Amino acid sequence: MFKVDKAFAVPMPKLFEDDNCEVYQCIELALNIYLFILEYTVEVEDECSITRRVMFNNIIDILEIVPDIKIYEISLFAPRYTNINKEMSISTILEVIKCDDGNQTIYKYKCKNGTVYIDPLPWHKEPNFENGETIYSKS
Repeated sequence: MFKVDKAFAVPMPKLFEDDNCEVYQCIELALNIYLFILEYTVEVEDECSITRRVMFNNIIDILEIVPDIKIYEISLFAPRYTNINKEMSISTILEVIKCDDGNQTIYKYKCKNGTVYIDPLPWHKEPNFENGETIYSKS
């Protein structure tokens, strides 16, 4: 879940009107977790299409809805402390591997740029993914 200050609400352009949505000019991301961005294309009037981007705080919610979407990409937004160069990054996810490591479920995200991330954060030792299950793969 994300917490949003409603004081930052702005009017939504007509093209993006949706009775179930509010638009904000900014939100605070005060979480030290990975965030996931689902970018998908939808067709609108006059054979035109738009790309929408929706942010999630876990991969499972995205994986439940992507089978119903034709054109999409899933990206991982990583905090600075998870990268060697101490920069924030957004990387396209190509594969998600899930494994159970004792008391918790752990995910490995393999990205298009070659970077590999482990979730949840922080982790103190590299989990054993030998018996892991690939739950998402996109070539």
